[in-house]
Amino acid sequence: MPPRPRAERLLPTALAIVLVVPLAFAVPRRAAAWGCAGHAIVGTGAMELVAPATRGAVAGLLDGETLGAASCWLDDIRPSRPDTKRWHYVDIPGGATAYDPARDCVPEPDGDCIVAAIGRARTALADRTRPRVERADALRVLAHLVGDLHQPLHCDDHDDHGGNEVRVEFAGERTNLHRLWDTGLVEQELRASWAWPGFPESVYALLGDEREARRGDVPDWAMETHALAENEVYGRLPADRRLGPDALRLAEPTLRRQLARASVRLAAALDAALGAPAPDAVPSPAAPPSRAAP
Repeated sequence: MPPRPRAERLLPTALAIVLVVPLAFAVPRRAAAWGCAGHAIVGTGAMELVAPATRGAVAGLLDGETLGAASCWLDDIRPSRPDTKRWHYVDIPGGATAYDPARDCVPEPDGDCIVAAIGRARTALADRTRPRVERADALRVLAHLVGDLHQPLHCDDHDDHGGNEVRVEFAGERTNLHRLWDTGLVEQELRASWAWPGFPESVYALLGDEREARRGDVPDWAMETHALAENEVYGRLPADRRLGPDALRLAEPTLRRQLARASVRLAAALDAALGAPAPDAVPSPAAPPSRAAP
C-alpha cells in the first residue's frame, strides 16, 4: 500500500494539545477566530507540513515556544495594541463578488484589514535583515491571521460586526453567531471527536490534493471564506435563530475543511518566507500602505 499523503498524517499532536487546554482558553474574553484551540490546530498542523529547514527556522525564532502556542499571541496583546484590531478580519459586504481594497481595507486608527496585515507579516518574516524579535512577532502574527482568515465570519459583513450582533441559541444556551463559529462549534466538534481515532486523518483527507489548497493568494482565500459565510452560515440560519443538534452536523465539513486549509496555506507561507517554497506556494499579495507594521 502506498504511503498516505502528508496531508493525511497531520495533527495527532495538535489535537492532543487542544484537548488538554483548560476550559478557560475555550471561552474567550473577546471575539477571536477559532479561539486558542482552533489556532493551536492550525499552527501545529502547519509545522507537520513545512520543510525541515523551515521547521528549524521557526524553532530558532520562537526560542522553544511551539507555533501552536504562539498562534494565540495576537489575541493576547489586543488590549495593549488597539491599532491591531482590524488586522483580524476584512469586512467584505454580503453579496460582494470580489475583494476591493479601496472599499474593504481602508486604513483606520485601529488598523486596516487582515489581507494587508498578512502581506506585511510575510514580508517582515522573510526579511533576514530585521532583528530576530521583530521577525518572531511577524511569525506569530502570520500564524494567527492565516487561521483568522479561514473563520467564515471574519471575511463577511452584513452590518452586524461579523455576526457579533446576531443573537442565536445553540444547545440551549444564548450566544451570538460570531462567537458560535469562533469557539462554540469548534469545542463541540473536538469533544465529539475525542472518541474518534480517525479525526486528524479525516480532516485532511477532505482536502484531496494538498497542492490545490495552496493555490491562489490571500484575497482569493478571503473570498472563498466569504462565500462560505454567505452560503453555509447566514444561508442556513433559521428564522427563529435557534440552532438544534443538527447544527454541528451541518457545520462539521466546513469547520474541518477550513482548519485544514489554514494549516496547509500557513505551511506554504512559512516555507516561502523561511525555507524552500513548496510547489504552487503563493506569492505575497500586494498590500495597501499602513501606518503600522506587525
